[in-house]
Amino acid sequence: MKFSIGELVRWYEVYDDVSIVKSSGLGVVSKIRTYSNEQDTINYYTVFTAKDKKEMLFEEIYLEKIK
Repeated sequence: MKFSIGELVRWYEVYDDVSIVKSSGLGVVSKIRTYSNEQDTINYYTVFTAKDKKEMLFEEIYLEKIK
């Protein structure tokens, strides 16, 4: 896993049909879910966002570490 619970991240929310950023901000990873099938394993991260003060679900590609 690329991120861990409690880690500060920058998140990016994109429009469903295109990869254009709709919104972004900072947040803290609060949960990690891993889904596996015969071909892939995908990690989903629940992030508590500082901007909206709510939990949002992201794939790994829409998060980056804050150093």
